[in-house]
Amino acid sequence: MLPGPIRKGSPQAPPNVERETYLHLIIDRSDAHGWENNLSTELRNLQSKFPSIRRARITYANYDIIDVVPALTGIDELIAQPPKALRKPLLEGGGLALDLALAHALRQHRDLDLDTRSSTASEGPPPRPVFIILSHNGAPRSLELELADKWTEGLDPLELYEWSDNHTLVTLRAAQTVATPLLRAGKSVRPYLPDRSLRFAPSATDDVLTYWSVQDAKWLPVESVRTARPAKEWSQAVALQFEQEDYARSPGDAKTNLKALVEASRMQGILLPNTSYIVVENSAQWKMLQLSERKTLGQNAALEFLETPAPPALYVALGFGAWMGIRRLRRKRGVRS
Repeated sequence: MLPGPIRKGSPQAPPNVERETYLHLIIDRSDAHGWENNLSTELRNLQSKFPSIRRARITYANYDIIDVVPALTGIDELIAQPPKALRKPLLEGGGLALDLALAHALRQHRDLDLDTRSSTASEGPPPRPVFIILSHNGAPRSLELELADKWTEGLDPLELYEWSDNHTLVTLRAAQTVATPLLRAGKSVRPYLPDRSLRFAPSATDDVLTYWSVQDAKWLPVESVRTARPAKEWSQAVALQFEQEDYARSPGDAKTNLKALVEASRMQGILLPNTSYIVVENSAQWKMLQLSERKTLGQNAALEFLETPAPPALYVALGFGAWMGIRRLRRKRGVRS
């Protein structure tokens, strides 16, 4: 979030930018589909499928995530000298938490590629990732990527494939847009999409908003940019939206919580994804609504599950008594026999 003024601009059709792409390999180490092939061989095969790509990152994943090659590294270098970390792979086990692995990779892309640019006008656009899962048999997957989709702020639509042992490339998500305008504030770059808000990394409040000019091969100032102070109502609404995004991405790390978001939503009269407004007809409905709200707000969203309450003591006692009665009855029958 930008401190101080929150920028609101209407760029006059900045040009689309073709960005360099790189491979981010997510190596499946789950118990059922764990991948164990030779990396150099598979990189050569993938080069034939993506001939324009020159660099890569590598991550091991099952229910855990380990970055083997976090820095962008030349594919030829990885083929010639595989990293030592590959010699001790993540042990196979459990299932593949694909949503979590992709969210981790998208955050890595934002932190390492989009938010670490230099302030020079000549530095080119940042690269864009193409995600490929390396798995044993490439079984059909459920693409419920609720968490990963919340981390795509700095990315064109997610591009995701799966590469199996039989050298079959399966498209799981194809990028609908491969060229978009790029805007920069300070050292932070974001693609400009009409249906998505722009959120840059924290920087100085007097940073000039620029766009990448393909013709001039440098960053040029965006014209007609207006700023608004935080006291403005719409600025407060945008700040609340960003707090909601932080909470949705990582409830345990967010500076706010669900209760604070609900209270702020009421105070400002702004509807958030975690809040809603309904019509109640009588006092009984109000009481039930308040009871349900207190119960929901009292839960810890970071745990992502609800604890199962212990059964009442009476039920436990009755069950134990019935079990003892059945045992005695069986013993008596055995003695009579």
